[in-house]
Amino acid sequence: MSVFTWQKIEKGDTSVAMGTWLSALEQTGLLGHLEQLGEPEHDRLGQALRQQQLRVRGRRGNAQSSIDYDF
Repeated sequence: MSVFTWQKIEKGDTSVAMGTWLSALEQTGLLGHLEQLGEPEHDRLGQALRQQQLRVRGRRGNAQSSIDYDF
């Protein structure tokens, strides 16, 4: 792999082919960590976003509160 390609990978350039990324991960000993990225229990940010997007069930208010806001 050329030095130029390594520099592009270090910069996070998305034009580098996936096979080249995999080769770089293998050469640096990080290929085993790639498997963990697909496991939902390791994705704390994704879990937090899913929790925020859960629909909150509406509650029926009492009769007095509905009268207070009757326009």
